[in-house]
Amino acid sequence: FILDGSAQDSSVAVFGECPTESGLAVRPFLGRIRPEGAKLAAAFSHPYGVSTTSSGALRISAQNGGAVVGIDLATGDMSVVQKVAQPYSSHMRTLDEKSGPLRDIVIDESGCSHVADRVDGLVRHYCPADGDLVASSKVTNPIGLALDPEANLLYVGSYSCTERPSSTCAVHSRIMVFKLHFGSSPKKFEIEKISEAVAPSMVHPAGLLFHNETLFVLEQTTRSLVSFTARRDGNLTYHGALLKDLPDVPEQMLISFDDC
Repeated sequence: FILDGSAQDSSVAVFGECPTESGLAVRPFLGRIRPEGAKLAAAFSHPYGVSTTSSGALRISAQNGGAVVGIDLATGDMSVVQKVAQPYSSHMRTLDEKSGPLRDIVIDESGCSHVADRVDGLVRHYCPADGDLVASSKVTNPIGLALDPEANLLYVGSYSCTERPSSTCAVHSRIMVFKLHFGSSPKKFEIEKISEAVAPSMVHPAGLLFHNETLFVLEQTTRSLVSFTARRDGNLTYHGALLKDLPDVPEQMLISFDDC
């Protein structure tokens, strides 16, 4: 699934399974899923983050729509799951509000969803994913999110600058690490900040991905992919840039475990 944030045609591009025959492995394009009706289209404006529920349904955070939108993959039907923040429109534009409020979304193995709200400076926690807001974590400009499911750790990319690039951004932009605590009921969910880390020249950590005890960070302003060793106690050790001079303005990434 690839999110298309086109202002006039926000949609989800769907690609099929990796072909097994020899030769260049390219996933077939299967089509697009689009919202129906002006109201749903407004809520789905500029999809940013995507995660899946335990049943395989999609949950998408819409940057400008201010909503989490669900997609039933069996039918292609869309619906608003949560209205997280006020939707964004161009007449709201100020120096500090150059885009809509929402950024990434992740769903943990206990079924709780975590949504980054950059404008309000919060990561909002819903348990279950389609249920009530049970907690909010204060973070300056949260954008990228990632989970370590075995250690119940939530990683949050945070930046401090409204104008980029700036030499001060790399000093204050950071990765924050939170420990998730799950009680006997959704209302007993708790979260605590346990550590944070910075990296040289990390200005805008837009995309985060955890895999095999490594946290990968897609750094948008310097167009690089950096990495940290991620310990189970929540401490991060910076290792450096794995890739530099990435094209355009990188925002999200994923790992594919097949030949595509």
